[in-house]
Amino acid sequence: NGTRLGFEAQAQGHGEGASFYDFPAVRLLLAHGFFGHPEFTSTAVTRLKTIAAGGVCDQLGGGFHRYSVDAKWRVPHFEKMAYDQAMALKTYAEAYEATHDEDFARVAKSIIRYVNATMLDAKSHTFYSHQDADSFAGDDGSYYTWTEDEVRQLLKGRELEVALMHFGFTNDPGRAPGGRIVLRDAMSLDDIARQLKISVTETRPLIERASKEMLAAREQRRAPQVDTTILVDRNALMASAYITAAESLGDEQLKRSALDNLDYLYANARATDGSFYHVLDHGKPSVPGLAADQVYMMSALLDAYQASGD
Repeated sequence: NGTRLGFEAQAQGHGEGASFYDFPAVRLLLAHGFFGHPEFTSTAVTRLKTIAAGGVCDQLGGGFHRYSVDAKWRVPHFEKMAYDQAMALKTYAEAYEATHDEDFARVAKSIIRYVNATMLDAKSHTFYSHQDADSFAGDDGSYYTWTEDEVRQLLKGRELEVALMHFGFTNDPGRAPGGRIVLRDAMSLDDIARQLKISVTETRPLIERASKEMLAAREQRRAPQVDTTILVDRNALMASAYITAAESLGDEQLKRSALDNLDYLYANARATDGSFYHVLDHGKPSVPGLAADQVYMMSALLDAYQASGD
């Protein structure tokens, strides 16, 4: 109950400073809600929707940045960590299973698209550790942020109007340290449709087209570097998340990816005493395992057994 009340206090504007993810606590609320306490489910849903609508969520490319530098999830530190993607994916997949709210499925699928495109080594079925915040020395998130002029040069007509409203350019925009605007889900489809005097069914494809054009333009920029280090604990977290998402979303390929990942770790990251190493360097273990490696691998292997019977 303390967790629920703490979340509600923050949602009402109490508290200040940076905001950090607490996905395990949200999963606890979802679990308690499942056992007959709907007010806990409601608190979890509010928390997850607030985070997903903020600048900490990459509104174009999917996935979550490392944390928010402010209390309202508006402006992130732009690094993307594998463990954040894993914990977010597991939580949003469970939220979808608990509520059948398509917004949660959309967020989960966006995380998967990002991870598969940027953090997955298709040859070894392993996941990289993180993607940097900066594209070059002195940078601070320019790959992800925009000026209004950049958007106006790219989009025209209704697509431009909808994009400026939806991504928060017209509503107290959150700004990165250099002054560029951080995209967020700032206005609902209903509100945009009402202001522009169009239907919601017209609004959604306008946002989708604008997002697609903005993402294509962003991909022409210099992307932050990906650290291709293979860390066992982060891989185990991701495997567990993929198994959960596979069940929630009905996607067998996600389960196959997780099982391939664990097969690789089982074959290449185990010590002679049965424990797991921490780092794989070109497929060879190089750093002895930490407690986290053992705990997360045990959890992932149990999830894999439950999902596959193997």
